[in-house]
Amino acid sequence: MEIFINDFSFGLFFWQLINLVVFLPVLIWCIVLLAKDQQETFGNKLLIFICFFILPIFSWIFYLIHYYNKRKKQQAL
Repeated sequence: MEIFINDFSFGLFFWQLINLVVFLPVLIWCIVLLAKDQQETFGNKLLIFICFFILPIFSWIFYLIHYYNKRKKQQAL
């Protein structure tokens, strides 16, 4: 326990807290959008969900762009 207390870094704690505050809501938002998407099959949803945890930031951004582009095309029709 003393090793953890002696090696504590406020800078590292600050950046980890920022990552948690920024990226956790984005992950939750992507999961909710994926769950609500009725056009995707279960297999596609499962693959996208797994990608959320393998390549987190890239897959979140890709899915959000894909979701809103698909939504925009539906509204145009």
